[in-house]
Amino acid sequence: MSLSRPSDQYSPLYFLASLGAGGLMVSFFMWLMHWLPHPGRSVPVFEDIAAAFSGGNTAMRVMIVVAVAVIAYLGYVNLRLLVWNLIRLREWRGSDAHARFVAGNAQSQMMALPLALAMAVNGGFVLGLVFVPGLWGVVEYLFPAAIGAITGIMPAAEMVSITVASTPSGSPTKPRSTTCSMIGTTAGGATQIAGRSACQASYNWAFWIPLMRRPTRRSSSA
Repeated sequence: MSLSRPSDQYSPLYFLASLGAGGLMVSFFMWLMHWLPHPGRSVPVFEDIAAAFSGGNTAMRVMIVVAVAVIAYLGYVNLRLLVWNLIRLREWRGSDAHARFVAGNAQSQMMALPLALAMAVNGGFVLGLVFVPGLWGVVEYLFPAAIGAITGIMPAAEMVSITVASTPSGSPTKPRSTTCSMIGTTAGGATQIAGRSACQASYNWAFWIPLMRRPTRRSSSA
């Protein structure tokens, strides 16, 4: 008897596994934030953790070791599952199962992708604070970088939400941004076509198109 695993039948909801690992990692970091003193800083960093470990009692040291070990492990799981899902998503895009998936509102499951990517940004920030000495010295660059990364993920979420909102069940349509829709309603003739095309092109970033666009259908199992 042949056995099958859930991963043999791919679903974008599997991105939630990466999301969950990242969320739990942030939870352990929050415990460190409330347990450890971190004067002059809003969050504990490597130096605060090292100072608390060297000056704390046995219970404090055990708590720090457990929390840091769990953060490291969950950080690995978060990134491993994210990469696995990105690879499987690319393979799945050309399958019959994907063609059926995009034919209805089930494609709202793709919202798990930007959620997982955003959590990976948060997780990277936590890993840096816990394991990289002196990172707080360049915090004025880290926060804008994190905000920029989250902002860069926003087009993917918008493309998914607009696709789902404009797709009746059984009749898939191409994703289009809200701004591009506005151009389509306020312009006319050749100006409308050119403006909408230029607007849509601004959303077709090299990173998102291989993941989000509808592929040429080929016969293969999911």
